[in-house]
Amino acid sequence: MLTYTVHPRFGETDQLGHVHHLSIPSWFEEARNPIFRWFNPDFYIPAWNLILVRIEVDYVGQVHFSDSDVEIRSWITYIGNTSFHVAHGAYLPDGRCVALGGVVLIHFDFDNQKPIPIPESIRQILEEHYDENAPYKMAIHHH
Repeated sequence: MLTYTVHPRFGETDQLGHVHHLSIPSWFEEARNPIFRWFNPDFYIPAWNLILVRIEVDYVGQVHFSDSDVEIRSWITYIGNTSFHVAHGAYLPDGRCVALGGVVLIHFDFDNQKPIPIPESIRQILEEHYDENAPYKMAIHHH
């Protein structure tokens, strides 16, 4: 499991005082930075090799600006030949989960516009973070 702490910003709140629903997927994306670095250690954009093809988010609680720390937990929940799933959870300091979700990422060759196999060295890292008991799982679709 990977963890990342987010501090809600005032500008992320709506008129009800809640963190806006679009902020949570953004936090999940930011928490994926270590995973992006496994595939592209220098974040060199011309060599970018991942695409997101699906995202899901279930909102199970409320987040407010006054919730100073929100912990984003991330797990690898599926590893295919060219794709993998990342599950995320957002947790308040008291342990309450406020959102769960996941994404499907594909290892992708942008020059040839096609999926490519995940290299064995990266597959091993993904396997180290694989958790079949993660609190969120996406349905498996073959891409």
